Amino acid sequence: MKGDSKFDIGSVIGITLGFIVLLIGFYDVTPVSKITADMPFQMYQNKVLLNPFGTIQFKTDDTPGKVLNGLGGNYANTINFFWDLKSIAIVLLGVLAATFVNLPLSAFGDIVNVTKVIFRNESYDYVGTIDRICERATKARKEGLLSLEKDLEMMKNPFFKKGIEIAINEKEVDRLRFLLDQEKDAIEDRHIAGAELYSCMAGYAPAFGMLGTVMGLVIMMNSFGGGEVEAGAAPQSTAEKFSGLLSGMAMALVTTFYGVFFANVFFTPMAGKLKRKDEMEMLHKNVIIEGVVSIKQNEHPLIIKEKLMTMVPPDVVLTLQDENREIAEN
Repeated sequence: MKGDSKFDIGSVIGITLGFIVLLIGFYDVTPVSKITADMPFQMYQNKVLLNPFGTIQFKTDDTPGKVLNGLGGNYANTINFFWDLKSIAIVLLGVLAATFVNLPLSAFGDIVNVTKVIFRNESYDYVGTIDRICERATKARKEGLLSLEKDLEMMKNPFFKKGIEIAINEKEVDRLRFLLDQEKDAIEDRHIAGAELYSCMAGYAPAFGMLGTVMGLVIMMNSFGGGEVEAGAAPQSTAEKFSGLLSGMAMALVTTFYGVFFANVFFTPMAGKLKRKDEMEMLHKNVIIEGVVSIKQNEHPLIIKEKLMTMVPPDVVLTLQDENREIAEN
Protein backbone atom coordinates (compact mmCIF):
# COMPACT_ATOMS: atom_id res chain seq x y z
CA MET A 1 0.00 0.00 0.00
CA LYS A 2 2.90 2.32 0.52
CA GLY A 3 3.97 4.29 -2.52
CA ASP A 4 6.68 2.57 -4.52
CA SER A 5 9.68 4.90 -4.92
CA LYS A 6 11.39 5.02 -8.29
CA PHE A 7 13.63 7.54 -9.98
CA ASP A 8 11.54 10.23 -11.68
CA ILE A 9 13.08 10.44 -15.13
CA GLY A 10 10.54 13.10 -16.11
CA SER A 11 12.22 15.73 -13.93
CA VAL A 12 15.60 15.02 -15.50
CA ILE A 13 14.13 15.13 -19.01
CA GLY A 14 12.48 18.47 -18.26
CA ILE A 15 15.67 20.09 -16.96
CA THR A 16 17.66 18.66 -19.87
CA LEU A 17 15.18 20.07 -22.37
CA GLY A 18 15.48 23.43 -20.65
CA PHE A 19 19.22 23.47 -21.30
CA ILE A 20 18.67 22.30 -24.88
CA VAL A 21 16.38 25.29 -25.43
CA LEU A 22 19.20 27.53 -24.19
CA LEU A 23 21.70 25.91 -26.54
CA ILE A 24 19.33 26.44 -29.45
CA GLY A 25 19.07 30.10 -28.48
CA PHE A 26 22.84 30.40 -28.08
CA TYR A 27 23.55 29.11 -31.56
CA ASP A 28 24.02 32.02 -33.96
CA VAL A 29 23.15 30.50 -37.33
CA THR A 30 24.97 31.98 -40.31
CA PRO A 31 24.71 30.69 -43.92
CA VAL A 32 27.62 28.32 -44.53
CA SER A 33 26.57 26.78 -47.81
CA LYS A 34 29.68 28.06 -49.60
CA ILE A 35 32.16 26.65 -47.09
CA THR A 36 34.28 23.80 -48.40
CA ALA A 37 36.96 21.67 -46.84
CA ASP A 38 39.79 23.43 -48.68
CA MET A 39 38.86 26.88 -47.37
CA PRO A 40 40.95 27.98 -44.37
CA PHE A 41 38.14 30.29 -43.21
CA GLN A 42 34.98 31.94 -44.48
CA MET A 43 33.38 35.22 -43.50
CA TYR A 44 29.83 36.38 -43.89
CA GLN A 45 28.88 39.89 -42.74
CA ASN A 46 31.74 39.90 -40.21
CA LYS A 47 30.23 36.99 -38.27
CA VAL A 48 31.97 33.99 -36.79
CA LEU A 49 31.37 30.90 -38.89
CA LEU A 50 31.50 27.17 -38.40
CA ASN A 51 33.67 25.29 -40.86
CA PRO A 52 33.01 21.65 -41.82
CA PHE A 53 35.53 20.44 -39.22
CA GLY A 54 33.62 21.87 -36.23
CA THR A 55 36.10 24.64 -35.42
CA ILE A 56 35.32 28.29 -34.86
CA GLN A 57 36.91 30.68 -37.34
CA PHE A 58 37.12 34.43 -37.59
CA LYS A 59 39.10 37.00 -39.53
CA THR A 60 40.54 40.33 -38.44
CA ASP A 61 41.53 43.33 -40.53
CA ASP A 62 45.28 42.76 -40.12
CA THR A 63 45.64 39.00 -40.23
CA PRO A 64 44.70 36.55 -42.98
CA GLY A 65 42.77 34.46 -40.54
CA LYS A 66 42.85 32.69 -37.22
CA VAL A 67 41.30 29.44 -36.09
CA LEU A 68 40.05 28.74 -32.56
CA ASN A 69 39.66 25.07 -31.73
CA GLY A 70 37.07 24.45 -29.05
CA LEU A 71 33.32 24.35 -28.96
CA GLY A 72 31.77 23.57 -32.30
CA GLY A 73 29.53 25.98 -34.12
CA ASN A 74 29.03 29.53 -33.01
CA TYR A 75 28.49 28.56 -29.37
CA ALA A 76 31.82 29.68 -27.93
CA ASN A 77 31.42 33.32 -28.86
CA THR A 78 27.74 33.46 -27.84
CA ILE A 79 28.10 31.62 -24.54
CA ASN A 80 30.72 34.14 -23.48
CA PHE A 81 28.02 36.82 -23.74
CA PHE A 82 25.86 35.00 -21.21
CA TRP A 83 28.46 33.60 -18.81
CA ASP A 84 28.79 36.03 -15.91
CA LEU A 85 29.49 34.76 -12.38
CA LYS A 86 28.63 38.13 -10.87
CA SER A 87 25.11 37.96 -12.35
CA ILE A 88 24.64 34.39 -11.09
CA ALA A 89 25.78 35.41 -7.62
CA ILE A 90 23.41 38.41 -7.51
CA VAL A 91 20.43 36.24 -8.44
CA LEU A 92 21.12 33.17 -6.28
CA LEU A 93 22.41 34.98 -3.20
CA GLY A 94 19.60 37.52 -3.47
CA VAL A 95 17.03 34.72 -3.72
CA LEU A 96 18.46 33.02 -0.64
CA ALA A 97 18.54 36.29 1.32
CA ALA A 98 14.89 37.11 0.56
CA THR A 99 13.76 33.53 1.23
CA PHE A 100 15.54 33.53 4.59
CA VAL A 101 13.64 36.67 5.53
CA ASN A 102 10.29 35.37 4.26
CA LEU A 103 10.39 31.85 5.72
CA PRO A 104 11.51 30.50 9.09
CA LEU A 105 14.95 28.96 9.27
CA SER A 106 13.39 25.55 9.91
CA ALA A 107 12.03 25.59 6.35
CA PHE A 108 15.59 25.11 5.05
CA GLY A 109 16.37 22.25 7.41
CA ASP A 110 14.80 19.61 5.19
CA ILE A 111 15.63 21.13 1.79
CA VAL A 112 17.82 18.17 0.80
CA ASN A 113 15.07 15.62 1.41
CA VAL A 114 12.49 17.87 -0.24
CA THR A 115 14.67 18.10 -3.34
CA LYS A 116 15.07 14.32 -3.39
CA VAL A 117 11.27 13.98 -3.51
CA ILE A 118 11.26 15.92 -6.79
CA PHE A 119 13.44 13.27 -8.43
CA ARG A 120 11.59 10.34 -6.83
CA ASN A 121 8.54 8.92 -8.56
CA GLU A 122 5.96 7.75 -6.03
CA SER A 123 3.35 5.35 -7.36
CA TYR A 124 0.39 4.35 -5.19
CA ASP A 125 -1.40 1.03 -5.48
CA TYR A 126 -4.96 2.23 -4.93
CA VAL A 127 -6.55 -1.06 -5.92
CA GLY A 128 -4.21 -3.04 -3.68
CA THR A 129 -4.93 -0.66 -0.80
CA ILE A 130 -8.68 -1.08 -1.25
CA ASP A 131 -8.33 -4.89 -1.38
CA ARG A 132 -6.42 -4.90 1.91
CA ILE A 133 -8.97 -2.62 3.52
CA CYS A 134 -11.73 -5.01 2.43
CA GLU A 135 -9.76 -7.94 3.85
CA ARG A 136 -9.55 -6.19 7.22
CA ALA A 137 -13.25 -5.30 7.01
CA THR A 138 -14.18 -8.95 6.38
CA LYS A 139 -12.11 -10.10 9.35
CA ALA A 140 -13.52 -7.37 11.61
CA ARG A 141 -17.11 -8.38 10.75
CA LYS A 142 -16.40 -12.05 11.49
CA GLU A 143 -14.04 -11.88 14.49
CA GLY A 144 -14.58 -8.37 15.82
CA LEU A 145 -12.54 -5.17 15.52
CA LEU A 146 -10.09 -6.26 18.25
CA SER A 147 -8.96 -9.15 16.04
CA LEU A 148 -7.18 -6.64 13.78
CA GLU A 149 -4.72 -5.93 16.59
CA LYS A 150 -2.86 -9.09 15.62
CA ASP A 151 -2.38 -7.79 12.07
CA LEU A 152 -0.75 -4.49 13.06
CA GLU A 153 2.80 -5.86 12.87
CA MET A 154 2.23 -7.02 9.28
CA MET A 155 0.98 -3.64 8.06
CA LYS A 156 3.67 -1.84 6.08
CA ASN A 157 1.84 1.45 5.59
CA PRO A 158 2.33 3.50 8.80
CA PHE A 159 -0.74 5.66 8.17
CA PHE A 160 -3.04 2.67 7.71
CA LYS A 161 -1.51 0.99 10.75
CA LYS A 162 -2.09 4.06 12.90
CA GLY A 163 -5.65 4.33 11.61
CA ILE A 164 -6.45 0.76 12.67
CA GLU A 165 -4.85 1.38 16.09
CA ILE A 166 -7.02 4.45 16.64
CA ALA A 167 -10.11 2.60 15.37
CA ILE A 168 -9.53 -0.17 17.92
CA ASN A 169 -9.09 2.23 20.84
CA GLU A 170 -11.50 5.03 19.89
CA LYS A 171 -15.21 4.56 20.51
CA GLU A 172 -16.68 7.44 18.51
CA VAL A 173 -16.55 7.40 14.70
CA ASP A 174 -16.46 11.20 14.43
CA ARG A 175 -13.53 11.32 16.80
CA LEU A 176 -11.74 8.67 14.72
CA ARG A 177 -12.21 10.66 11.50
CA PHE A 178 -11.07 13.87 13.23
CA LEU A 179 -7.84 12.29 14.50
CA LEU A 180 -7.00 10.77 11.11
CA ASP A 181 -7.74 14.04 9.31
CA GLN A 182 -5.51 15.84 11.79
CA GLU A 183 -2.67 13.40 11.11
CA LYS A 184 -3.13 13.82 7.36
CA ASP A 185 -3.18 17.62 7.65
CA ALA A 186 0.10 17.58 9.59
CA ILE A 187 1.74 15.60 6.78
CA GLU A 188 0.26 17.92 4.17
CA ASP A 189 1.57 20.99 6.03
CA ARG A 190 5.10 19.61 5.77
CA HIS A 191 4.65 19.04 2.06
CA ILE A 192 3.26 22.53 1.52
CA ALA A 193 6.24 24.01 3.36
CA GLY A 194 8.61 22.35 0.88
CA ALA A 195 6.61 23.57 -2.12
CA GLU A 196 6.39 27.06 -0.62
CA LEU A 197 10.17 27.19 -0.34
CA TYR A 198 10.61 26.75 -4.08
CA SER A 199 7.62 28.99 -4.84
CA CYS A 200 9.30 31.82 -2.92
CA MET A 201 12.53 31.29 -4.82
CA ALA A 202 10.62 31.32 -8.10
CA GLY A 203 9.05 34.65 -7.22
CA TYR A 204 12.25 36.32 -6.08
CA ALA A 205 14.58 35.14 -8.88
CA PRO A 206 13.23 37.44 -11.65
CA ALA A 207 13.07 40.34 -9.19
CA PHE A 208 16.75 40.04 -8.27
CA GLY A 209 17.58 39.54 -11.93
CA MET A 210 15.95 42.87 -12.63
CA LEU A 211 17.71 44.40 -9.62
CA GLY A 212 21.09 43.37 -11.01
CA THR A 213 20.15 44.82 -14.39
CA VAL A 214 19.11 48.13 -12.84
CA MET A 215 22.36 48.28 -10.89
CA GLY A 216 24.34 47.72 -14.08
CA LEU A 217 22.37 50.36 -15.97
CA VAL A 218 22.85 52.94 -13.21
CA ILE A 219 26.60 52.36 -13.25
CA MET A 220 26.74 52.64 -17.05
CA MET A 221 24.62 55.78 -17.19
CA ASN A 222 26.78 57.48 -14.60
CA SER A 223 29.94 56.61 -16.48
CA PHE A 224 28.51 57.60 -19.87
CA GLY A 225 30.08 60.85 -20.91
CA GLY A 226 31.96 61.18 -17.62
CA GLY A 227 35.54 60.69 -16.64
CA GLU A 228 38.61 62.70 -17.43
CA VAL A 229 40.52 62.16 -20.65
CA GLU A 230 44.17 61.26 -20.12
CA ALA A 231 46.80 63.59 -21.51
CA GLY A 232 47.60 62.80 -25.11
CA ALA A 233 44.56 60.53 -25.48
CA ALA A 234 41.93 61.35 -28.05
CA PRO A 235 38.47 61.91 -26.58
CA GLN A 236 35.84 59.31 -27.43
CA SER A 237 33.30 60.18 -30.04
CA THR A 238 29.59 59.99 -29.31
CA ALA A 239 29.32 56.87 -31.47
CA GLU A 240 32.08 55.15 -29.48
CA LYS A 241 30.39 56.10 -26.22
CA PHE A 242 27.07 54.71 -27.40
CA SER A 243 28.80 51.56 -28.58
CA GLY A 244 30.31 51.04 -25.14
CA LEU A 245 26.97 51.85 -23.52
CA LEU A 246 25.09 49.28 -25.59
CA SER A 247 27.77 46.67 -24.93
CA GLY A 248 27.52 47.27 -21.20
CA MET A 249 23.73 47.22 -21.36
CA ALA A 250 23.83 43.79 -22.95
CA MET A 251 25.95 42.54 -20.07
CA ALA A 252 23.62 44.15 -17.53
CA LEU A 253 20.63 42.33 -19.04
CA VAL A 254 22.34 39.00 -18.43
CA THR A 255 21.29 39.23 -14.76
CA THR A 256 17.64 39.36 -15.82
CA PHE A 257 18.30 36.35 -18.04
CA TYR A 258 19.57 34.30 -15.08
CA GLY A 259 16.65 35.38 -12.91
CA VAL A 260 14.11 34.26 -15.51
CA PHE A 261 16.08 31.08 -16.26
CA PHE A 262 16.35 29.88 -12.66
CA ALA A 263 12.71 30.76 -11.95
CA ASN A 264 11.19 28.99 -14.95
CA VAL A 265 13.53 26.03 -15.44
CA PHE A 266 14.15 25.12 -11.79
CA PHE A 267 12.15 26.81 -9.03
CA THR A 268 8.62 27.06 -10.49
CA PRO A 269 8.54 23.52 -11.98
CA MET A 270 9.97 22.08 -8.76
CA ALA A 271 7.26 23.77 -6.68
CA GLY A 272 4.61 22.48 -9.08
CA LYS A 273 6.00 18.95 -8.94
CA LEU A 274 5.92 18.96 -5.12
CA LYS A 275 2.30 20.16 -5.10
CA ARG A 276 1.22 17.42 -7.50
CA LYS A 277 3.03 14.76 -5.50
CA ASP A 278 1.28 16.04 -2.37
CA GLU A 279 -2.12 15.79 -4.09
CA MET A 280 -1.44 12.17 -5.05
CA GLU A 281 -0.38 11.20 -1.54
CA MET A 282 -3.31 13.02 0.10
CA LEU A 283 -5.75 11.22 -2.21
CA HIS A 284 -4.23 7.89 -1.16
CA LYS A 285 -4.55 8.84 2.49
CA ASN A 286 -8.17 9.90 1.99
CA VAL A 287 -8.89 6.42 0.65
CA ILE A 288 -7.32 4.94 3.78
CA ILE A 289 -9.24 7.28 6.10
CA GLU A 290 -12.58 6.43 4.47
CA GLY A 291 -11.70 2.73 4.57
CA VAL A 292 -10.77 2.76 8.27
CA VAL A 293 -13.93 4.67 9.17
CA SER A 294 -15.99 2.17 7.16
CA ILE A 295 -14.36 -0.71 9.05
CA LYS A 296 -15.19 1.03 12.31
CA GLN A 297 -18.83 1.36 11.19
CA ASN A 298 -18.87 -2.37 10.39
CA GLU A 299 -19.90 -1.82 6.77
CA HIS A 300 -20.02 -4.70 4.30
CA PRO A 301 -16.73 -5.18 2.35
CA LEU A 302 -18.52 -4.99 -1.02
CA ILE A 303 -20.06 -1.64 -0.12
CA ILE A 304 -16.68 -0.40 1.12
CA LYS A 305 -15.01 -1.41 -2.14
CA GLU A 306 -17.65 0.28 -4.28
CA LYS A 307 -17.40 3.45 -2.22
CA LEU A 308 -13.60 3.60 -2.24
CA MET A 309 -13.33 2.88 -5.97
CA THR A 310 -15.19 6.13 -6.64
CA MET A 311 -12.25 7.97 -5.03
CA VAL A 312 -9.63 6.35 -7.27
CA PRO A 313 -8.12 8.49 -10.08
CA PRO A 314 -9.84 7.94 -13.46
CA ASP A 315 -6.67 6.67 -15.16
CA VAL A 316 -6.36 3.90 -12.56
CA VAL A 317 -9.99 2.90 -13.10
CA LEU A 318 -9.51 2.79 -16.88
CA THR A 319 -6.39 0.66 -16.51
CA LEU A 320 -8.26 -1.74 -14.23
CA GLN A 321 -11.15 -1.97 -16.69
CA ASP A 322 -8.75 -2.75 -19.54
CA GLU A 323 -7.10 -5.48 -17.47
CA ASN A 324 -10.47 -7.01 -16.58
CA ARG A 325 -11.50 -6.87 -20.24
CA GLU A 326 -8.34 -8.69 -21.32
CA ILE A 327 -8.87 -11.35 -18.64
CA ALA A 328 -12.48 -11.85 -19.77
CA GLU A 329 -11.46 -12.15 -23.43
CA ASN A 330 -8.79 -14.73 -22.64
